[in-house]
Amino acid sequence: MSLARTRVIPHFLTQFGISADYDLRTEARNYVVKDDPVPDTGAIKFVPGMMSFAGAGPNTRSAEVFIVMPDTPQGQLNMFGSNPWETPFGVINNVEDTPVSTFFSYGDFFPPGKGPHPAKIYPENGYEFLAENFPRLDYIEECIVVEDSPITPEGNEL
Repeated sequence: MSLARTRVIPHFLTQFGISADYDLRTEARNYVVKDDPVPDTGAIKFVPGMMSFAGAGPNTRSAEVFIVMPDTPQGQLNMFGSNPWETPFGVINNVEDTPVSTFFSYGDFFPPGKGPHPAKIYPENGYEFLAENFPRLDYIEECIVVEDSPITPEGNEL
């Protein structure tokens, strides 16, 4: 499985989830992950390293995921989770020590950034478009769970 990191903005987020496999990415566009209910205690407070589905409005989540980047300002951290489609489902402990936090050659999607326009990734030749026009783009080739235990946002086991 190969997933391009298509949107990387320092001090904000890195986003990925559009598969290199054309049939899989086409099929995934038809899936909708319904929004999670907001906990009685209110929005879950985000910290760097938290992972959430990306969305553009109510019930618009699919296969794309974002990771909150290190050094995200507190004001932005407070905004994450204010929408029902932004519910963290995982955390990368010590994200500042991982490659997630250090490589961002193109920045945000086009426009306003210099990164790829998402609509150009989805056609059959989408990954060829990426290789030709964004040669420094990095890819996630594998993702594994190294420990399966409940972790709090502060990195402590429950």
